[in-house]
Amino acid sequence: MRIAIAVLIWVSPSLFFCCQSDPQDTIMRQPTSCSSAAKPQAKVWKYDQTFFAVFPDVTGTYIWQLEERQWHKHLLLSQKVNSQADCFAHMDTVFILLFQGEDSESAVVWYRQDKERYQFIDDANPTTDIQFHESTETATIALDGLVWLWVTYEANGNIEVRRSAPPYDQWSAPQTIASMVADDDISALVRMPNAVGVMWSNQRARQFGFRTHSDGDPMTTWTGTEFPGIDDALDVGHGLADDHINLKSLADGTIYAAVKTSFDTANHTKIGLLIRNPQGVWNDLYHVSHHGTRPMVTIDTLSQTLRVYYTHSESGGNIVYKASPLNNISFGAEQMFMEGSMNNNVTSTNFAYSCENVVLASDKKDIISKQIRCSYH
Repeated sequence: MRIAIAVLIWVSPSLFFCCQSDPQDTIMRQPTSCSSAAKPQAKVWKYDQTFFAVFPDVTGTYIWQLEERQWHKHLLLSQKVNSQADCFAHMDTVFILLFQGEDSESAVVWYRQDKERYQFIDDANPTTDIQFHESTETATIALDGLVWLWVTYEANGNIEVRRSAPPYDQWSAPQTIASMVADDDISALVRMPNAVGVMWSNQRARQFGFRTHSDGDPMTTWTGTEFPGIDDALDVGHGLADDHINLKSLADGTIYAAVKTSFDTANHTKIGLLIRNPQGVWNDLYHVSHHGTRPMVTIDTLSQTLRVYYTHSESGGNIVYKASPLNNISFGAEQMFMEGSMNNNVTSTNFAYSCENVVLASDKKDIISKQIRCSYH
């Protein structure tokens, strides 16, 4: 007697999973009145299997919805045409900073399932004014684990934060968390478990700084300053720090910072990656490239892949990237992502993603986009 035994073996898709971006994933160009800057900001999010982004054209600043490889206007946010947006999506709500220089705006929208559209939480007062110092180059936002929305930026040589509570129609007075930085420096916010973190550049001291605020603590209570990458702060060129920072975090509290250095010397790291583990310890600077500018880090949690995107040339050009396994940082060869002589200011989402993502950049007249799709091999 013969007995047939069937053995079923389950293999995780992530073992043979690959995400890629190819010409079929290129999104139609969309004319814009402002670049896709600035370096620490995120302009894209995904909700209910649909991608959205915020950028202006000559008629105002809009939420755009991606449909069939084309951006479509979804909601007018502001009449201003010079907005550089930072977007923080939380469930069905999106917090949006519209940085427009000294006189800027913030907005909060939520998605109405019955109408399949975003709308302002307060139609009568759709945006809130927020003023910045004339030296402020950019600003970013993050929602903590309670209800506070935070913003950070450089102002007259200081790194400042403010916060706003529901209904998010006014901002607190500023709190200084670092000083004696250059007017050209910037800061960036990142959400952490039960906290928010702020990282900044200090080109005067030739180093980066980082502090955290625990949820529920007074606004004035911050941890002591950490110095990411300080062991790699060589006395070369203008030192470790340039005003290029882009942050992502994971649920376990790990923080990833794509940075640009000011070593400006052959055979020294230009684009690098700094990592803070959940215990609060920063790794040494990982080398990404000897050239490039305006780096951005993305994390695909499904394929466990980290990518650092950057502009190949200082004055604009091809958008390229290098990829690494997330659990063993080791970057491979540089890969072409967006070809063009004037491309710059690559940007994407504020969070790690699973499989699908959209990455934007701009030249002098258009938003250029690619959608990264799932594919199995």
